[in-house]
Amino acid sequence: MNGLWAVWLACVKPVDLGALEPSSGASLGAMRGPVAALPAPGQRVDRVMFGSCAQQEEPMPILRHVQPGETDIFVMLGDNVYGDDKRGDGRLEGLRAAYAALAVQPDFRAVSSAVPILPTWDDHDFGKNDAGAEFEYRSYSEALFESFWGVESPDPRATRAGVYGGWVFGPEGERLQLLLLDTRFFRSELRSKRRWSLRKGRYRESQSESQDMLGDEQWAWLEAQLARPADLRVIVSSVQVLATNHGWERWGQLPAERDRLLALLHAHPNTVIVSGDRHWASVYRDETGLTELTTSAINRPAKHRIREAGIHQITLPFTEVNLGALEIDWPNKTAHLILLDENGVSQADIAVQIRDQSDESMGSEGSQMMVPLHMPPGNDDDGPGSQRSPQ
Repeated sequence: MNGLWAVWLACVKPVDLGALEPSSGASLGAMRGPVAALPAPGQRVDRVMFGSCAQQEEPMPILRHVQPGETDIFVMLGDNVYGDDKRGDGRLEGLRAAYAALAVQPDFRAVSSAVPILPTWDDHDFGKNDAGAEFEYRSYSEALFESFWGVESPDPRATRAGVYGGWVFGPEGERLQLLLLDTRFFRSELRSKRRWSLRKGRYRESQSESQDMLGDEQWAWLEAQLARPADLRVIVSSVQVLATNHGWERWGQLPAERDRLLALLHAHPNTVIVSGDRHWASVYRDETGLTELTTSAINRPAKHRIREAGIHQITLPFTEVNLGALEIDWPNKTAHLILLDENGVSQADIAVQIRDQSDESMGSEGSQMMVPLHMPPGNDDDGPGSQRSPQ
């Protein structure tokens, strides 16, 4: 594949994956085998689980806690495989191979066949570390994503750029909205930190007037989705939203975009955020009560002590493998954001009240019940067509 053809390919949507690599690309979805269908639109959802950062060739024993009958939906937050582009020729052979390996990974396959999965991506399944809109082969990586996850017409994700999507489940009074953002395809480049900076990480806050996280079309879509009636909303972002005190990827590196997102979310009560990316877990809550659970990783934990803290951080970092769970007690109008360790034991339990949105006299503060997180000793270093289409 010559360079000009690869550049042209990255700018076109959709990509004819089969025409390029019929033996390895178009069959990715089929390699997963049978997959569980999403709940019907009117079916009440009581439990959603979340995970991120899965090395596709390594065991994922923590997935045994994602059980059918107990979990209605499993959301994969990104870095669902590690397949970064190493060749730079647009073939993304490593990404294709990573998806092929995940398709036959026994722990993943057991979940995929029994529990419906909703995915978004982060940088390593996008195709390049820390990349955004500057990644020239992003349309090809999107085609691989859609092939593997069975995204096809009439699903709107199959015909638009990006992998964002929205779903609503449950009857009136018990409607759960899941909004999975794409923080890669449209994101403007991040600003590198100064060499003498003492803050850990690669980046500092952008001062550009043209900074962008979601792109115009996705922003318009998000505003329209938030206008739909829902009793509880979950915003899924592959990178952290409320975290403030680090130099790695986060919404705060594009501060105008973060302000725009928070203004939208603060205007819609009963909203929580779930994020991944960091290879450790923690919980955040801002002054309005907006709560974020960061859960990472399925099998690639940080393996060292994390001393990071921020003004919104309400639990210590948990650096072992973990999953997140949203458990909803609809009759008592309470949702719990729970962090589970490898044994399925709760390491944090944050309660959020589902407020009657017609009662404007009630404030926005949620309640919280926490099991303190502990830090292990270490160094200071750092469906196919059977699935219901989204909006």
